[in-house]
Amino acid sequence: MTDSAEIKDADRTAIPRELREIHSPWNDLRGRADSTEFPHTADGAQTALAALRALFVPTRFRLRGWSEEQLELLDAMHGEWRLLVVSGMPTTADLTWDGVVDAITAWFAEFGGEGPVLLGPDDCDLLNDITGAWVRWIKASLAHRTLTYLLRCVECEDTEAWSGPALDRAALASAAERSVHEGIGVQSFALLRAIGGPQGEASLARLCAGPLDVYDRTAAREALWGLRRRSYPDSSSLRVRPGESLVPSALSEAAIPWSCGFVDPDVPHEPLPYTPANLRLVQRALAGCEAVDVPPWSEFPPDTPVPDNDPDLSLVELDTVLAAVVPYASMFTRENLAVAQRECRLLGIVAEPDGGAEGVQEPFVSAAVFCLVRAITGGAFDWLARNPEPESAERWSVEAAMRAVRRGVADKRAMQLLLWSDTELSRRALAQIESDTGLPGALRDAVSDGVDLY
Repeated sequence: MTDSAEIKDADRTAIPRELREIHSPWNDLRGRADSTEFPHTADGAQTALAALRALFVPTRFRLRGWSEEQLELLDAMHGEWRLLVVSGMPTTADLTWDGVVDAITAWFAEFGGEGPVLLGPDDCDLLNDITGAWVRWIKASLAHRTLTYLLRCVECEDTEAWSGPALDRAALASAAERSVHEGIGVQSFALLRAIGGPQGEASLARLCAGPLDVYDRTAAREALWGLRRRSYPDSSSLRVRPGESLVPSALSEAAIPWSCGFVDPDVPHEPLPYTPANLRLVQRALAGCEAVDVPPWSEFPPDTPVPDNDPDLSLVELDTVLAAVVPYASMFTRENLAVAQRECRLLGIVAEPDGGAEGVQEPFVSAAVFCLVRAITGGAFDWLARNPEPESAERWSVEAAMRAVRRGVADKRAMQLLLWSDTELSRRALAQIESDTGLPGALRDAVSDGVDLY
């Protein structure tokens, strides 16, 4: 983005020429034309692409030094730029800086209300900045329309209804990527996913690695993973792959996907039948999880590669990738986790290692195994909580829940099992938790309040 200080003085007092020269129908500010109704053709896509590129021209818009009251004023005015139509400016060709200023001044006079004087006759800079904000909103609205139309063109090109030359997908991907950096690319992620590889994938990968806010980065990751996910088929034949196993045999021998909980493979969304064999399976899985030496997520070292500084968000995204690349615990080998690590780097979930180190990195292994242990442990407690005959596993399940709480792994789901059980053993366990000052306050408070943790 070009800083306002870099814009020439002449550009500070006029709407950029590129914006005023956008061709119809993309210059319409009245909102009458629905972009989904336009014919989807190669020529139409070229016109829309040219209109989108015209929106990249810099305009003056600063937020630095604004007071809280001024920001509230700006928020109240958001969306009111359509009053420009009332001011005789129905298209971008009719826009003038003075006309926008007059519309804002009229809005403030009618709707500004009483209170502190936020906009006076000497506040030319502030007035210009608000004007710049209105122009930015105009650009965002026009970008949404053009990107939506281009998305429909790409989707139409893949059908028999398309006629004419092929779309320049590389150019479309480049413009969509630029739209995100310009802050007007809400629809860009869907367009890039529709464009697909290699152009769409490359643009999304750059966005994932770039300096985006958490919302745009999450949208970019979801779109890119939507494309990458196709490389990993859902197949039970992939349960075992050669390599150095990183988990105990009690986990690697489990024949169910680790991320789905203990569900019946033959009856979707239903738990495994509560048979003696399945009770032994769950007990063995919990013992296998306890045999894995992993710290709770809050104790992971600072260099654990989660660049968003949001452990919960990073764990969810890491879970998603691992569940596709290594869907069974038997697949948790160094070789397979190296593949998962490459995917996570591409998505920007984990950082590139210093010095270009080869192979899977230990912090990633620790985080991946933690995800596995947390998912299996939590799934086991969820399954046990629904047991119609809880006395069949009461003693060992309560003991396992207590150990999980003290380890800090799936502790909330372990607590939930204890709260729901309401037996003499579970009540004794809860009393111990409530009196243990070494445990998190939220867990101890849940015992005293008798409330769910979800």
